[in-house]
Amino acid sequence: MQNKYGGLMRDTWWLWTAFLVIALFMSWRVSPVFLATIPGLTVVFAYYANMRYNADGTHKNPDEETDH
Repeated sequence: MQNKYGGLMRDTWWLWTAFLVIALFMSWRVSPVFLATIPGLTVVFAYYANMRYNADGTHKNPDEETDH
């Protein structure tokens, strides 16, 4: 399971860093309510990693899936 998260982080580290920086900046400049987006981002990260990456940390191939 750890490879799924590592694979997603390897491919999209820059995007998650940007989300975190924007959330921190907005909470500093506008309102601390923007800190509430950080737990939401972790849920999205875990969901996307589990749906799109296999146990090896590579993208799942939708053509190889047999269960619908």
